[in-house]
Amino acid sequence: MLGSLFLLAALVMVESRAESLPNLVILFADNLGYDDVSAFQSASRSHGTRTPNIDRLASEGIMFKNWNSAAALCSASRSALLTGRYPVRTGVYPRVFRPDATYGLLPEETTLAEMLKELGYATKIVGKWHLGAYHNVR
Repeated sequence: MLGSLFLLAALVMVESRAESLPNLVILFADNLGYDDVSAFQSASRSHGTRTPNIDRLASEGIMFKNWNSAAALCSASRSALLTGRYPVRTGVYPRVFRPDATYGLLPEETTLAEMLKELGYATKIVGKWHLGAYHNVR
């Protein structure tokens, strides 16, 4: 079911000076089937998976039902989501970075979090980074 699920939850919260901005929550998962989240299951095809907290987010917000990933690999797809660029342009494709990697997403890349901070958002990442590391960067 959700056994091999890894969530990269980029949780974005509004700072006090930007109260008019909407809250954003991005859940990014590896190996997640379309109907592994119960909000996407039809009554006739339900296989018993229950995800009540995600269902509540879906019912109170906007559900996007179509998604295309820039790559089938976790590191490459994450770099595309965070930068808006093809993974090959970020120095990530075609590899998956190991936890002990000494290289990774190029330090000069601008990420979604950095762009949102300029608009007044506070950002947080929870879960699997999987984009390598550069020492003494940011």
